[in-house]
Amino acid sequence: MASGHEGGSMTDAKSNTETNVMTGAKADPRADTRAGTKAVATTGAQTEATTGATHDLASNVPADPPPDATPDATPDKGQPTAAGWNPNVPWHPNFSWDDLQYFLAVARTGQLSTAARHLRTSHATVSRRIDRLEFALKVKLFERNPRGYVLTVMGQRFIETAERIEQEADRLQADIAEGATAHRGVIRLSAPEGFANFFFAHQIGDFAERHPNLSLELVTIQQIMSLSRKEADIAVSLDPPKAGPYRIEKITDYRLSVYGSKAYLANAKPLKKREDLLDHPFIGYIEDMIFAPGLDYLGDVHPGIKPRFQSSSIFAQLTATRKGQGLCILPHFIADRQSDLELVLGAEVQLTRHYWLIRHRDTAHVPRFRAVADYIFAAVEKERDAFMGRG
Repeated sequence: MASGHEGGSMTDAKSNTETNVMTGAKADPRADTRAGTKAVATTGAQTEATTGATHDLASNVPADPPPDATPDATPDKGQPTAAGWNPNVPWHPNFSWDDLQYFLAVARTGQLSTAARHLRTSHATVSRRIDRLEFALKVKLFERNPRGYVLTVMGQRFIETAERIEQEADRLQADIAEGATAHRGVIRLSAPEGFANFFFAHQIGDFAERHPNLSLELVTIQQIMSLSRKEADIAVSLDPPKAGPYRIEKITDYRLSVYGSKAYLANAKPLKKREDLLDHPFIGYIEDMIFAPGLDYLGDVHPGIKPRFQSSSIFAQLTATRKGQGLCILPHFIADRQSDLELVLGAEVQLTRHYWLIRHRDTAHVPRFRAVADYIFAAVEKERDAFMGRG
């Protein structure tokens, strides 16, 4: 970390080198080394400023300061260090709230490309803004490695301040814009296929009307998305994590029962009791691909059930059931909407599972994340009877 005195030494070395060259005198090799390093740094910064000029002018972003610029001295401020603030070194950081947004996006995702997608800008712009912020603060906020950007000790300290500023900015925006227009940005929601496709997808139109400035990404791949690695912003899960920096809230209970198509049941053996289920082919999940314990429920109905058709997709299971391929355990909020399906042993066979909403504690307070969470809770509450089924 260079102080004001070090900057002066480098300038003196540069001047000494230039004088020696002009007079033909032999240059001090140490001065040559320092001057050469300085020249490389200056050339790199000039190149970066040139290549990024078009974008910066277009977005009214001031050009990057030259490497030899000296921050204005402010007597009541100090130089940031990993150990804290050094009041003996004059320091006057020059950065904007926009710079902090870039910093927070990279800190939360660990990847320039992912941060760029969230901010709807380019990879190069994110990199340039992070470099500029580090220059303004005179500290290294990230360690760069092949896997991405990792916060340094000072970066960890700085993120707390940046998030407080973000909260205040969001509050101010909410006060000014009122309601829906206060929430802007991209939100990635991860949810099980059943909840996402058969419930939440039907709410998208209403959600868009209420939050026209939010862009929602709905992820339904058959795996658990990692909030800690920022693969998703909010997750709906059947089984909440047992530990971690998360805020976990139950959304609702929901019930499941055995269903079959009316056409299949009309010609099948009668079903009077639980043991009769063993006389029928079953449809279920692929056992070694069940990604959540909450989906492993055939054994809860009867330990002797062996599925004839298996799929990792609830949609494929539903389709096979409607086509008369056998019986299937389905959530009421999915099966009851299918007029060609019939409930089997409803009074005797009934399972209960749960949906949980999970957010990272660092972002749970962010207004746009709260807006999505609040909407999910409200939408589910309106459909509570559908989730709990026919009694």
